[in-house]
Amino acid sequence: MEQNEPLGTKEYEDLLDQNIVVLMYDGDFLYGILRSFDQFNNITLENCVQRIFHKKQYFQKSLGLYMIRGENIVLLGLSNLNLRDFEKVDQKTIETTLQ
Repeated sequence: MEQNEPLGTKEYEDLLDQNIVVLMYDGDFLYGILRSFDQFNNITLENCVQRIFHKKQYFQKSLGLYMIRGENIVLLGLSNLNLRDFEKVDQKTIETTLQ
């Protein structure tokens, strides 16, 4: 596939039932299992979580079953992130650190 070429059906089919990461247009990172997609690149993630990273810390918010409009997706791919090297913190801690 050429660089900057939009994903087609075959590429999405290869990612079905896989753990993926989605970079959203607003900068959020969403992780979950890709369950469905359509011709507009809208997708559905199961067991979706949003993670916010800062240095060696991260905050995780559970979103459950989550539908994402294709126009909000910047990038998606397989996820194999190892969180062992990161400290999980609560939302208040990460917000304080980011200020």
